[in-house]
Amino acid sequence: MLEASILRRLLARQTGEGGNDGDGILFEGPGWTRETYEEMNRQMFGSPRPSPSIDGIIIHTAGEGPNGFRIVDVWESQEHFDRFIEEKVMPAAQAIGAPQGLEPQIWELDHVLVAEGAEVRS
Repeated sequence: MLEASILRRLLARQTGEGGNDGDGILFEGPGWTRETYEEMNRQMFGSPRPSPSIDGIIIHTAGEGPNGFRIVDVWESQEHFDRFIEEKVMPAAQAIGAPQGLEPQIWELDHVLVAEGAEVRS
């Protein structure tokens, strides 16, 4: 079942009248692997899985893509994403020697839809 705070944010977005419903983020690249992803999470959260209480995150997905391990997220705003990168991701990447210099693709979203009854899977 979706955590209550996440569900409230999603429902608020689905009942809005359009406009910017957040920012989509695609991050992938050579050198990024499932092992890198899990080690980054250990550095940031003490677990190979990310925390569901990240400020500003709406949806987080991760898995193998055609160009390396891929992360596709929906954030409340680019400011939330930028703060997370600066405060959590960059220090963790430096601590484990993860590949640097990959630029995420970022775009504004007009709509975020989550199916009724959707559940968080990990």
